[in-house]
Amino acid sequence: MAIEKVTLVYVEGALRKVNKTLIKCCESGCFHMNPPSDRTGSVKGAKNLRDKGVYERMIKRCRVIADTLGIALNENVPYDDVEYNVSVDFKNYLDKLDVTLGALSEEKIKMNSQLHSDGAIYHNLMQLEGFDADFAELFACKYIKVRFGRIPKDSIAKLSFYKEKTFFFFPFEEEENYTWCLYLASVAEANSIDYLFNALGFERTKLPDFLKGNSKEAALDLIARME
Repeated sequence: MAIEKVTLVYVEGALRKVNKTLIKCCESGCFHMNPPSDRTGSVKGAKNLRDKGVYERMIKRCRVIADTLGIALNENVPYDDVEYNVSVDFKNYLDKLDVTLGALSEEKIKMNSQLHSDGAIYHNLMQLEGFDADFAELFACKYIKVRFGRIPKDSIAKLSFYKEKTFFFFPFEEEENYTWCLYLASVAEANSIDYLFNALGFERTKLPDFLKGNSKEAALDLIARME
């Protein structure tokens, strides 16, 4: 059986089908593409596709996205069911994917920040173990100010020197050099009492006003919020 040497194959069809057509031709094993002749431009309705790197750039984009998501790329993926045929289809898809991933990334950052914040609040609640008053009721008081935080152990004894001041002091968990505590003061005297405690090394910790119940109940609610 004689083999006829083919030097030129003319392929005509829709641009959207050219990629799949050329892939099938190359898979046949007997098709070899050559750079188009300059005379192609003289044929009415025909033009050379000069951008050789368009798919290479999109493959790089895919690899960046895969690395970001921790996905291992498989180079031998079947492509018969791929709906896109020309480079602009793939570009539009990757653009939309970038937008989606960008939004998800921002949401992830917000969630991680919220979890970090809630974790810090939970840690502070654990230092107030045994506090049996309702946080919501305390925060709602119009004539009393409440301050949470920690104070150097050595400063606690010095509070007895200020008996003429009107405040209530409640110690809780102890650390190596500090004692977690809270104090209550009237609105009228809050500024002077804050000044006194600041001078004694008190480090205030602000608790959010959404806390409800005592320290144990508020901690359980916070755990449910983080889950």
